[in-house]
Amino acid sequence: MGLLRWLFSFFGLGTSPEVLTKKAASLAAKGDVAAAIEAHKQALSQDPLYIPAYDGLGKMYFRMGFRDEAEREFAIADGLENLGKNPDDLEAGLKLGRAMMSKGLTALAVKYLDPLIQKHPRHAELVKLLASCYKSLENFQRARELFRAGLEIRPNDADFYLQLGALELKAGNQKEGERLTNTARLLARAASDPNDAASRRQLGELFHSQNKLKEAAEFLREAVGINPQDPEIWVLLGQTYWQMGLKPAAADALNQAVRLAPDDPRPHKALGEVLHQMGRFSEGRAAKELAGIIEGGTGDPQDPQQGARFLKYLLSIGKSDEARSRLPGFLSKWPDNVELRLIQGRLLYKDKKFEEAVNILRPLTREKESWAEPHIWLALVYQRLGDHMGALAEGQLAARLAPKSHAIHKILGDIYREQKKFGMAENAYETAEHLRSTKKKK
Repeated sequence: MGLLRWLFSFFGLGTSPEVLTKKAASLAAKGDVAAAIEAHKQALSQDPLYIPAYDGLGKMYFRMGFRDEAEREFAIADGLENLGKNPDDLEAGLKLGRAMMSKGLTALAVKYLDPLIQKHPRHAELVKLLASCYKSLENFQRARELFRAGLEIRPNDADFYLQLGALELKAGNQKEGERLTNTARLLARAASDPNDAASRRQLGELFHSQNKLKEAAEFLREAVGINPQDPEIWVLLGQTYWQMGLKPAAADALNQAVRLAPDDPRPHKALGEVLHQMGRFSEGRAAKELAGIIEGGTGDPQDPQQGARFLKYLLSIGKSDEARSRLPGFLSKWPDNVELRLIQGRLLYKDKKFEEAVNILRPLTREKESWAEPHIWLALVYQRLGDHMGALAEGQLAARLAPKSHAIHKILGDIYREQKKFGMAENAYETAEHLRSTKKKK
């Protein structure tokens, strides 16, 4: 302090911050709080870093019951004092920056926050505060840089997306601004509603498209926890795990998708790739082949074999009605195909149209004498028609033609049991079980 300024201050003369602060204290002692506040403000207008004026102003606001304003002034006083002792005090800097910004002292806040960001570039709250300061000062380029850095630090913070989105829109980047704003909206919805699976799924898709796999997996896990019956979420979660290199987790997720949507080729195809990479080659090949069968059937099959494989798959997953609806179209294109006609016979059996089934199946046994399947289905039809001898003859012939088919031996066992030939039924069941267990071991 200069000698002249000290003399003015000592004798209570002049308008230095020291003099004005002393004057404010005197006015406060006399009960003139409003005048004291004005004196403190005059002191700060001369020196916006004068700590005693902030402290005194805080006390006046406190006396008047303005707690928020008082806390703001005290925060500035404490922040200036602590940073004066230790310029690297992060908590003091944050406290000071927030208080200064709320008071409109944004340029001063930047003065104290900029050195701190050099030492703490990964502190999300510091980055956000400084970015907001630059935005208020209309230094939009620096604000955008900081908000983008904040997203790398805290990718699930809705405020970063919202602030950055507003800046991108202001800069004329409509598409990017809308994407960021939409992400902020989804994050806010997810945070406010713990049962909102849809928003979490959309967030998973957004983050996955941006290759932010860790964040995508986090939201997709939450989504399947809320809605475990949505196969689309499981597919995306499986693909995300796969890209993260978590192959067992990817296989588990894709298996869930296959279970929920067995007629969708995508999870089968992805599962096949994952299983192949895990060294489970036969399972992977089977999954890929199944995906091809489904793709071929759901579109326009190029040949009757492709169509027949698709219909058999539909029957294997219990979608008989869909198989019935697709079969006439296939038969109109390939009326002489034996596999399609066999499927027609199977469906007629399921519909209890036994006489019609015989008319379809019997010619097939003559056309394809070495083919076991028409014989076993004909055996089932004869059994329902009460022709037990015909049922046994066709069933035993099917077993001779396909001695390693556990399914045929199982059906033959059922026929024996229905005819009360229990010893023969037991032998057929034992053969079926032995064949099935042998196949599993392979």
